[in-house]
Amino acid sequence: MHRPTIGIIAILLFVTAACLFPYASDGTSAVQALFAACIKVGILMAVVWLAHPHLSGFPWWLLAIIGAVVAMLLIVRQPRTTLVVLFVVLVVLRVRNFLARAPKSES
Repeated sequence: MHRPTIGIIAILLFVTAACLFPYASDGTSAVQALFAACIKVGILMAVVWLAHPHLSGFPWWLLAIIGAVVAMLLIVRQPRTTLVVLFVVLVVLRVRNFLARAPKSES
């Protein structure tokens, strides 16, 4: 994503939260939820904006795994077992990849 766009989205979310602030204290739960969501997502977008240069070298497969874990935590009733299985699979794949790259001794 374009870094200035991320910054603009963060600023707009903070401005929206500032506009909702007077209504959030006395307002309905929907206004309070929208206020809280604007603050939380605004903070997240600000952090992504700050980290954007470092994220360009981030492996795509790790992002996919993080997304899958978050989705699983939201969907699966008992995520602990599934997380353990996922962790074991990742460790096995990582060790296999490490062994495949290990330099072979020349005889």
